[in-house]
Formats: sequence, C-alpha cells, structure tokens
Amino acid sequence: MVWNRQLAAPMNDWLVRLDAKVEIPIGNAAPPAVPGFATLGDDFHDPVGSHVEIHEATLKGDQLTINGAITESKTPGLVGQSVRIEGKVLGTSVQGLTVTIGTSAFTGAGLLVVIAIIAILIG
Repeated sequence: MVWNRQLAAPMNDWLVRLDAKVEIPIGNAAPPAVPGFATLGDDFHDPVGSHVEIHEATLKGDQLTINGAITESKTPGLVGQSVRIEGKVLGTSVQGLTVTIGTSAFTGAGLLVVIAIIAILIG
C-alpha cells in the first residue's frame, strides 16, 4: 500500500492498494506486446478504483520499474493518466515502493509490500 498525506484533497486521504500481474523479459527475450495489467483501489475511497494497462516493465539489478496508463476508472479524470511503479526487489517483496499516478506520487513509507508481479520472476 502507498499513500501521500501531502497531496491536495481528496488524494491526500487515499490509501492505495496495488495488485499487478506483469511479465518481465529476462536476458535477450523479447518483451510481450502487453506485459501485464494492474488494479488500484482503496477500501474506503471507492473513486480510486482503476484498471491499468502495463506498457513496459524492467528489472535492472534489484530495481523494478513498471510503466503504464489507466484505461478504466471510477473517476473519469484518471483515465489516460500515466502510472509508474518503482521499487527495490528483496526476495518476494518490494521495498521503497512508489506509485506515481500522473504527477501525484504515493510511497510505501519504507514498508515492505508483497506484490504478485514478483512471482513471475521467481517461477
């Protein structure tokens, strides 16, 4: 989960949950046409609910970077916004998780966050 209390309302109240499935090419493998998808949500603030199409995913060393765009959202103004997910992979967790939606950055404030995309790297 990520958040940013410094943003303007209502985003300063969002506690954003991220679920993602991403295929990251390893070595010289060609990247898939659509590497994956993600959902964003908040159990209390329903307007956060969005679907993200992943356009690019890379793992350089232990640094994970995923780029995409919101394709559907309960908040029409979020559709088309870019999404960037970054963090340091530690086993099956991501440390220092940052999710940027448009120009608004949300961070995990040092928490270790387990996300499903890492399973593809291991298995």
